[in-house]
Amino acid sequence: MIISFVNGKGGAGKTTTAILVAMALREAGHAAAVRDLDPQRTATRWLSDQPELLDTAAPIQLLDTPPRLESATVADAIRQADSVIVVSRPSPCDLFTSQDTAALVSKLRALDKTRLLFTNVREKTILARGLDQTAQEIGIKPLKVHLQLREAYQHAVLAGWKALTQEAREEVGRVALAIVTVLH
Repeated sequence: MIISFVNGKGGAGKTTTAILVAMALREAGHAAAVRDLDPQRTATRWLSDQPELLDTAAPIQLLDTPPRLESATVADAIRQADSVIVVSRPSPCDLFTSQDTAALVSKLRALDKTRLLFTNVREKTILARGLDQTAQEIGIKPLKVHLQLREAYQHAVLAGWKALTQEAREEVGRVALAIVTVLH
């Protein structure tokens, strides 16, 4: 299974989300790994102490793509994916690039295998209450789950899965489950 994490904007959470989902899947007993397609190689650097999360032979491959929609790498990652996850913060600055990403996904005829995942959501805020409307504006069906804004997620990318609280692990687990089951 190949799952591509895409968005034309840097900082949307593609790398962090791909790593967290890989960790959650591994914790649940699935062989999952991140394939770092971004020339910045952030995932590879972050996972240098966890090489099992970079195993290119793992049956579940989570593709971390560069934040450049004109890149052939992004288009290839969308085409080869079984599922495409557009990762977006629910902020106005991410909205426009997420719409551009949706247009690329549509152009590549991949909307049916694509879902929107909101990250960095601050619960009980105006932006959090407007997730459904924001998803409509982006033009991609959203997952029914999202990732809250938690500093712990950045820490876990460096320190490992066990650095997360039980609550945070459960949240990532729900996202991972939604990603691997919603389109299959």
